[in-house]
This record gives sequence, structure tokens and C-alpha cells, in this order.
Amino acid sequence: MLKFSAIACVFLFGALVQHSIAADNGAYVGVGAGSSTASIATPATGLSNTYSSTGVTLFGGYQFNKNLAVEGEYFDLGSFTDSPLTMKATGYGASGVGLIPLEGGKISFFGKIGLASVTIAGSLPPGGVFLVPSSETKTAVFWGLGMNYDMTSKATLRLAFNSYEYSAFTGFRTGRIGFLSVGGMYHF
Repeated sequence: MLKFSAIACVFLFGALVQHSIAADNGAYVGVGAGSSTASIATPATGLSNTYSSTGVTLFGGYQFNKNLAVEGEYFDLGSFTDSPLTMKATGYGASGVGLIPLEGGKISFFGKIGLASVTIAGSLPPGGVFLVPSSETKTAVFWGLGMNYDMTSKATLRLAFNSYEYSAFTGFRTGRIGFLSVGGMYHF
């Protein structure tokens, strides 16, 4: 219910500001790929480690004017091995996006905040046995920052950093995953 409420709030917010539609409005889709870094904490022992992987994201949204958009995304942040455990992180999210275009309009900086549902699926080497659920999903606030460069009126290059919170294996592993990506957007 929380996920549905959050997504409904984002779209309701978008509907409320629709009266401010300007010439730079419209739907867009995009894809990005890059490096993800997970901080993996084990609260029971107090130990914390950092691991890297490769991730991808698919996203789409609607830009109401030069300063406001809503966006939905699916992401696969890769796999992280905290020996002997391997954790795969995937999920989806919805966010409000605030944009600040520079003079000339080709470059804009953005910040976004929303809710993301991150699923951590664990695996062990052959013969390993989970004493807790091997998969867990956590819905939490996430944030992102980045820059867009309009190459044409339809094609945009995007550099983005997003930060997601997760919890796995009934709290035996917790932390954040940062995802730095480069991608492209197509405006309809």
C-alpha cells in the first residue's frame, strides 16, 4: 500500500502543476549504465565493507516545464560479494525532479527525491544454507543529482548519481548503494 500511495502522490503532484506547462514539456524515456558501489554493514558484528559492481537503469518521465518533471525508473545495480554471500540488487522507483537550466538552455542541473523499492536477492556457494529469507525488499526514500546536456531538441545526454537504501536477510546486512551512470534520453 505504501508503494501505491507514494506513486499516486507523485502523479497527483504532477497533475496539480500541469497548469504551468511551457514549451519545454513532454514525455521522455532513457537508459543509463555505470558503476554502483554498495556499503554493506553487518550490525551484529559492527563490520562494514564497500564493494563495486556495474549497473543499468531504464527510466521515463514527463517534464511539465523547464523546472519540474516526474520520473519512474527500473534499475539493476549489479551483484556484490560479501564472502561467502553474494547479493544482487534490483528495484524500481518514482520521483519528483527539479531542474535548473543554465542560460542558453542546453545544460541543466537536476535533483530528485522519491521512493524506491530495492530488492536484495542473496545466494551462497554450493552447500550453503540460508537461515533467514534469501530475498528481501525495502521501500525507502532515495535521492539523486545530475546534469543533462541537450544535444538536439529530441536527444539528451545525462550524467546522474542516485543513492538507494537497502536492508537484507532480516537486517543482517544493511547499507546504501550509490549508482553513478551515463546515459541518454529521447524526448517525444
